[in-house]
Amino acid sequence: MRIQWDPRKSRLLKENPQRRTSFEEAKILVETLDFQLGGELQTLDPEQFYVIGFVGAKLITLVYEFRHDDLGEYIHLVTLWKTTKQERERFHI
Repeated sequence: MRIQWDPRKSRLLKENPQRRTSFEEAKILVETLDFQLGGELQTLDPEQFYVIGFVGAKLITLVYEFRHDDLGEYIHLVTLWKTTKQERERFHI
């Protein structure tokens, strides 16, 4: 499946001292969804999902949604952050 994101936002995430990860690096998490922790967020429109996993040595939470265009369905990466203590405790990581 195709994966897309906003290149400007990806650059800003990479430059952010709190995040230091780009969508280019994080896309591996949605490419291997069968092996990751995650689920659905409490959003209705658009419906968003998250996945938690390692990007290199960093444990991150990545938010994504499914979108459609003329070529069909694709995954759009929305945002990411360093996985919080509460998220790590919830999933026993």
